[in-house]
Amino acid sequence: MAYEILPHENSNYLTVRVTGNLTTELAAQLSIDAGREANNRGVERYLYDVRQSVNVESDVQNYLFAFEGLEKLIPNKTSRTAIVRRPDDISHDFVVLAARKVGYNIRVFTDCDNAIAWLEE
Repeated sequence: MAYEILPHENSNYLTVRVTGNLTTELAAQLSIDAGREANNRGVERYLYDVRQSVNVESDVQNYLFAFEGLEKLIPNKTSRTAIVRRPDDISHDFVVLAARKVGYNIRVFTDCDNAIAWLEE
C-alpha cells in the first residue's frame, strides 16, 4: 500500500502519509479511506504528508480530478486539509490550486508544525 492513515488520539485531524508516485486513482482511493476513518472518528480535518511522494499526473488529469472527481469523493467542502510537501517539490501545487478554485479549504505547507497549527485553529 502506498499510503497509511494515522489517527491521533485527542486530536481533531487524521494524518495520511503517502509514499511513492501519487496518481489520481490512488488519490481517489485514499480520499475514500481517509473519509471513512474520519467519519468513524468524528473529525473533518486532514494532514496529507506527501513529502515522500510525487504527483505524476498531468495538469489536465489534476484539473479533471479537482473539478470533477473530488465532488463525488468529498462532497463536504467545509473540511480542512493541509498538504505537507518537500520544499523542492511543486508537483502537488496545481491540484491544490484547482481544488481551492472549486471551494475546498486546502492549503500547502512545507513545514509540518505550521500545517498542524493551521489544522488545530
